[in-house]
Amino acid sequence: MRTRALGIIAVVAAFCAGCQQPETANEKQARLAAAENIELREQLAARQVETETLRQKHTQELQRRDEELAKCKARIETLQKDVEKGIAERVEAVTAVVTNENAALRKDNESLKADVERLQGEKQRRQVATRRLNAEREKLNAEIVRLNAEIEQLKAEVERLQPPVEPEPQENP
Repeated sequence: MRTRALGIIAVVAAFCAGCQQPETANEKQARLAAAENIELREQLAARQVETETLRQKHTQELQRRDEELAKCKARIETLQKDVEKGIAERVEAVTAVVTNENAALRKDNESLKADVERLQGEKQRRQVATRRLNAEREKLNAEIVRLNAEIEQLKAEVERLQPPVEPEPQENP
């Protein structure tokens, strides 16, 4: 895309140089606008790369968080099963020990639940960030469409501003 735009600029410059006509203000403006358009496209491409990189990092982080959440839920389930089984087996043997162990397990369970809630909150924040990134992507896409339309207008303006090429008269021998 960039090479194509540079090629168009080179052809316009060569044509203007070949005619050896002084450059008009409109031609200068068109050339400057084309150069600025190229720069804007490069900036837009860089932003798209940056957005994609952020999106990939975000996706990886969400996957990592989802895995951590699954592990926490599995641990909670395991702990809950252990608590229920342990209480049933140990109630008769050592009531005081079971009570202390149960309290520790409940504390662990609450901590894990707090972790789950924290992770779910982080997941929601990530989803909000994803929606924001998607909105930004839509804006960038709209900007690309606008820039493409502007390029087409500039091309039409360049064609309109170019003097018609008259064929050279041929000599008859």
